[in-house]
Amino acid sequence: MEPTVKASARHTLHVTADTWRIRLSASAHSHPNDAYARRATAISAIGSVLIDVPLQGERISESTAYDGQINADWNAEVTGTDVNIARDIISRLAAVPDVQVDGPLWSLSDSLAAEAAVEALQGAADTARNTAAAIAESLGGQLGALLYATTDTHSSTPIPARAEMMAAKASMPPRTLDLELAPSDIEVTKEIAVTFEFLAD
Repeated sequence: MEPTVKASARHTLHVTADTWRIRLSASAHSHPNDAYARRATAISAIGSVLIDVPLQGERISESTAYDGQINADWNAEVTGTDVNIARDIISRLAAVPDVQVDGPLWSLSDSLAAEAAVEALQGAADTARNTAAAIAESLGGQLGALLYATTDTHSSTPIPARAEMMAAKASMPPRTLDLELAPSDIEVTKEIAVTFEFLAD
């Protein structure tokens, strides 16, 4: 069996997120007619803010509560890259009755994530090769050909955006929050394990 040198390395980047996601819901708990009307009013208020923002994962549900009243709910998500739009959505909907806002949740776009993954992998590969070379030199030899290399893999399936936009039937709510909204840093980590031939001097 030919002698080999093995090494592994990990490289982590901190990349500023370029994509946000906000979860929105309209929920009312009341007698049936009142619950449905309040939900419709809340959805209209949301729609007045989201005129140019497509919805994702829109769903509606209704159930009878323990007290005999109705829970009327609507949920959806919006995503984008413009921080000013996210700030406007949150600040206008934060105080609207029967509307809940959750977010923003920050992530990387597919293109930026791919670029970061390549850069992180290159950093891990350079470190692993340097480590392997140092091991070989400390043993009185040098590296030969690369025999094996394995890396971690990550995959994600983006949620397709709806083409439809919610109709605006209500006047746009005023801003009620003065937000200092800034994207978070996302960690991108790649690991690699390499095996080289060991050539004795």
